[in-house]
Amino acid sequence: MDACVGELDAQADVDRFVAARADLVQDYEEYATLAKRRELFSAQSFLHGNADQIVRGAISKEDLTALYSDIMVGKKGTARKVYDQLMALPAHSNCPYCGLGQVFTLDHFLAKSRYPQFSVLCENLVACCETCNKIMSGGVATADNVALHPYFEDVAVENTTWLTATLNETAPASVTYSVAPGATWAPELTQRVRNHFGQLKLAARYAVAAANELASNVDVLCLIGSSVDIQSHLAKWAQGLTQHSPNSWRAALYRALAASDWYAEGGYGAHAGHC
Repeated sequence: MDACVGELDAQADVDRFVAARADLVQDYEEYATLAKRRELFSAQSFLHGNADQIVRGAISKEDLTALYSDIMVGKKGTARKVYDQLMALPAHSNCPYCGLGQVFTLDHFLAKSRYPQFSVLCENLVACCETCNKIMSGGVATADNVALHPYFEDVAVENTTWLTATLNETAPASVTYSVAPGATWAPELTQRVRNHFGQLKLAARYAVAAANELASNVDVLCLIGSSVDIQSHLAKWAQGLTQHSPNSWRAALYRALAASDWYAEGGYGAHAGHC
């Protein structure tokens, strides 16, 4: 926030933000507290639209959202450097929401249209792909709809295998994705995972990615030859991908393929007349 305010042109605007700074800092501290408790749905929300509604002190909703759009995104100063640093956080530029796309923009985990006080809060800004950014809800967060937060989530999300793929013995082969929450998970964590999976439309998006992977596998598996060697090959892929990222769409896919005798015995090439 301070970096953005420091780049405002009008001194009167700077003065208004300085006067409201203590209240905004308190908002930021509350965000961290609620996020760590996975209770961001308790944060104060504001009306949709109504750009002139006062949020803190003499600072309006439009004042706060403009810090992001006009200063953090639109200029080349210190605030833009922070934007670029946040964009660089995901490993290999992979979208942390879906694992499919390449990071394209910053998403407001709590939408700035409803939570303008967090418009330039780094902890609320997540580098993600264009598709996820467009899909993510701009509404009010509730206990029933809040999804996984990449910065504050329970370690069980990373340490437990919860994404599953079911291989459909069709021609061509296809895959159906679903969520299998951990048996010891709290109901709230299960809900967040299901919300994440459903809101981002991951079942359909992963199925498309899997279809392309399956199509590209045919020639490679034909070269390997025997079903025993094919299953060994698939098992190694499943093990390696699961060790790297157990809930990636590819890890779930290869676990399903490695477990299928049908696939290894020729199902992989059913649509192409086998090898």
